[in-house]
Amino acid sequence: MMVSLKYGMLFGLALMALILLPTTSILSQPGWFGQGQVNEPDTLFDGTARIAIDPNGKPWCVWMGEEARGSPNNIYSATWNGTAWQEELMVSSTDTFCDYAPSIAISEQGTILVAWMRETARLIHDIYYAYWDGTGWVERGTVNTPDTLNDGGLGWLQEAAKSG
Repeated sequence: MMVSLKYGMLFGLALMALILLPTTSILSQPGWFGQGQVNEPDTLFDGTARIAIDPNGKPWCVWMGEEARGSPNNIYSATWNGTAWQEELMVSSTDTFCDYAPSIAISEQGTILVAWMRETARLIHDIYYAYWDGTGWVERGTVNTPDTLNDGGLGWLQEAAKSG
């Protein structure tokens, strides 16, 4: 039940980010239609994708995925350059734990934050975050007090994005 609640809260926050943050939508531009693959094709597990649009109308997509079969999940990102999705970048990296349920927020000033849950032990999850520094992702560590059980609320993410 707790995991379902955490996923629901994360999805709700990501949806609010898309609705509440002012954006220039590329969805209304001519030529935007159909579907396409964001990540590189492989036979590995990828899922829980989230997308947000920056102030310049550029979409940013984040998701969880495996680097190799049976390896822990990491968080990845890709951006749209107007004609194609760019090469995926690793947002988080863990050799022992699973990272999942990413959420993304972008401020009006263009500050991009990604937060996710990391399972640090069986049924113990901590909230981690990273920001885009203009050239790559900088992982900043935990938001919560490490090793607690109830770490699913990401309301701070919207506030941090608003303040730039």
